[in-house]
Amino acid sequence: MNNLTSVESWSFYEEMVKSQEYGEIVSSEGNVVLSSALEAEADLFISKLRGRSSVIDVGSGLGFPSLVLAPHVGHLVAVDGAPTMVNQLTSHIERLGYENMRVVRAEVEAALPLDGERFDGASICGTVGSLNKPERMLEELHRVMRPAGIVVCAAENFADKLALDEGKEFRWFRMNEGLLCLQVIEYLHNPHRIRDSRYTIRESSDLYQGLLAEHEGALTWRAPTDRRPEDLPTESFASAVFDEAIQYDPEGLKAAFEEAGFKERSLELKRNFRVEHIHAVFEKG
Repeated sequence: MNNLTSVESWSFYEEMVKSQEYGEIVSSEGNVVLSSALEAEADLFISKLRGRSSVIDVGSGLGFPSLVLAPHVGHLVAVDGAPTMVNQLTSHIERLGYENMRVVRAEVEAALPLDGERFDGASICGTVGSLNKPERMLEELHRVMRPAGIVVCAAENFADKLALDEGKEFRWFRMNEGLLCLQVIEYLHNPHRIRDSRYTIRESSDLYQGLLAEHEGALTWRAPTDRRPEDLPTESFASAVFDEAIQYDPEGLKAAFEEAGFKERSLELKRNFRVEHIHAVFEKG
């Protein structure tokens, strides 16, 4: 099926939050709770940004690392494009009583609506691996950073991810906004990127109930399948959308930041969440 419609990357994350697939770090009691893997990443951001007067967290999601970083900096602005994430993070800030932190809803690949604010520190955790045009985000980040301001970045090493994953295409049925959909994840190259395609099955189609019965696991999580989009009649799809996210290895990440006007201060590789992560610090030149 070729008539896929491109969508903004944040819309997929929006759906993940609604279906409770996205990591929550604030407990029902109102405490920040981190896994051991997240604690290691939290140490990176805190150690590099502690004492900075004004910090921006780009692609803040539900609050990592911003919620653990805020007590260690003067002021923090969290930016995300997904409305549900922004609303939940705002609620977390109120529950935690943080008076030095606020959330701005904005496309991170567009001009940031910050009314002339400038920052001496920035945190990026996973965001560069979730965008179709991360160079726009890096250029805009460079604009709002003060001279010699530093950016702390954590990102998956795509080269390691390729080596770990046996397959380069994954397919499963899952629920998407209450309807069954076929999700296809593909690893692509030139440039490195991950394509996430979702084919929502029309509920009124002859196939719907049969596919649902065949893939009951989709009701609670996701059900792996050998089916391909081309195996299903085009008329059975209510919608077909995709998002592509550029991926980086260490050299690619360094090159992207340098092209945006930053210079490398440090870069190391740490295995975390099974996959090797790039932990890097860049400075505005």
